[in-house]
Amino acid sequence: MVDNIGQTYKNTFTTRFVVQVKLGAIAIYTMATAYAFRNDGG
Repeated sequence: MVDNIGQTYKNTFTTRFVVQVKLGAIAIYTMATAYAFRNDGG
């Protein structure tokens, strides 16, 4: 039972970590694209 709870916690943590990384990558990509677009425009 303890192993099950520990495994579930680890899986949840890993999933949240992956989601955070993906969101961070999307945010950085969006900012970089907007920055490059703004530079091209002016």
